[in-house]
Amino acid sequence: MSATNDDPMAGLAYISARYNRSTPATYVHTVMKLNPHLRNVPGVRLAMRTIDSAKNSVGLLKAVPALPEMVQQLIGDLSDPLQIIVFQLWSSASRFHDLNLVEFMYFENLGVVRLRFTAPHKCHLKMERKFAKFIPCPSLAIAKKFWTHQPVSYDQFYRFLRNSPFPQLSAHSFRDGSIQYLNRFFAREMIAHLSGHTPSQVN
Repeated sequence: MSATNDDPMAGLAYISARYNRSTPATYVHTVMKLNPHLRNVPGVRLAMRTIDSAKNSVGLLKAVPALPEMVQQLIGDLSDPLQIIVFQLWSSASRFHDLNLVEFMYFENLGVVRLRFTAPHKCHLKMERKFAKFIPCPSLAIAKKFWTHQPVSYDQFYRFLRNSPFPQLSAHSFRDGSIQYLNRFFAREMIAHLSGHTPSQVN
């Protein structure tokens, strides 16, 4: 964050261009809690007010949810790591950073993959939260192909989406779209187990 230390507005512009409007606000306030001395850096208070104003603007709080037909077009033939990332985000209703530390185990007798996420939930600063999800999968070979870690950075995925037929989408769009789709078929209490939220937080 050297850009933020030298020019808070430049740092604000960087993260605001790449993430959903509520994400920079959460990040900035977390940094302030851990480093209260930064409030004395010239321009930081202005940056905080600007980012809070953007967060609270009508219509800018949520990522645009990805629709099933969008996902189908983006995953293509699943021959490219970027396409596989789309599949992983949608089918597991995950955040992009969740995929960085995920371990899979295949249960042949059940025909499912257990995804054990060792990355913490974004709300847990103590980094203690670990969780698992279970995804139907017909074979170990398919599990290895689609649940092995893909060498894709956030910036690469960001550019992939911007150059796709759906540039309005963000990485978080697939999690939001997946949860909205599941809302058609399951109760909030069941979806909360998948999303890591309380039932009242499930849209």
